[in-house]
Amino acid sequence: MTLTVTASGDVADYNITAVGDSVATAAGVDRSLVDVALSGGSVVIQVTIRTDSLATASSTAATLASSFTSTAAAQTFLGVVVESVDSQPTVTTVVFLNAAPPPSPPAGLALGATIGIAVGVALGLVVVLVVVAVVCMRPRRSKGVNPIEPAT
Repeated sequence: MTLTVTASGDVADYNITAVGDSVATAAGVDRSLVDVALSGGSVVIQVTIRTDSLATASSTAATLASSFTSTAAAQTFLGVVVESVDSQPTVTTVVFLNAAPPPSPPAGLALGATIGIAVGVALGLVVVLVVVAVVCMRPRRSKGVNPIEPAT
């Protein structure tokens, strides 16, 4: 919900916290939900009140509407000299869409993991075959005969 008024004077003449406190109290909302912006050109006071639903925003705008029907009403409400009420409390709707969750990974192992496992198994098999071949190809020694000692 937003509302805008133009007040006399200079921006430095205004206490932004006091304006926000006044609006929050009158609207019946927590002060942390009220944003006040001041800008030059006389003094433009723009108030934004964040709400959690359209119904709350509409109710808040209706609560404040009577305080901004005229410059005199706005002046009484804000406690400052108001030159004009530029906009009545209006409700603007902002919709925040939740991003879709990332796609879930496919079931099973990834292609890279499957290839890694296959290569590892193949290399392991080659090592086992080489060890078996070395053991089988080794010359056997006869028992009881020592080739270094002459026979008697």
